[in-house]
Amino acid sequence: MANLQLLKQDVSRWYVREEFNPASPKQLLAEIKARGHQPGRNKDTGGPTTNKDTLERLAKTKDPLYGRLLDLRSVEKVLGTFVDGTLKRLGDDDRLHAQFLHRPSTLRLSCQNPNLQNVISDRGGAETLAAGFRACIIPSAGCRLLEADFSAIEAVLVGWFC
Repeated sequence: MANLQLLKQDVSRWYVREEFNPASPKQLLAEIKARGHQPGRNKDTGGPTTNKDTLERLAKTKDPLYGRLLDLRSVEKVLGTFVDGTLKRLGDDDRLHAQFLHRPSTLRLSCQNPNLQNVISDRGGAETLAAGFRACIIPSAGCRLLEADFSAIEAVLVGWFC
């Protein structure tokens, strides 16, 4: 057996740390595993996922990353879908002029350009992102903003006709 000598010396090493992109499923998956947590499973493929259910489950671990990721996704949803989408459709008077139609086969009222019937609900209270966005929608002077819920209206009408 040969004698081994222990040699101690300082070595300089250089690396570039890539920025963490929370919108990257690959990077997020790696971060979840690095923190010793178990990612969720995709119902269709069986592969690992970083979906909302997974993040909500992981948020219970008290790791602040997961709560912040849920907040970030909410902000990105409101920004991308409602704010940016609405800004593209503003008229010359800086107002939305949606088209209300009776498009579905049930002749329900529908809306397009933009679809104001799908503005997110503000069930979470006045401090939520949804409430903040909904507060930006105001009627012209002398007009009123009407909100009506026609949930299951077909069943109600069938009952009325019977």
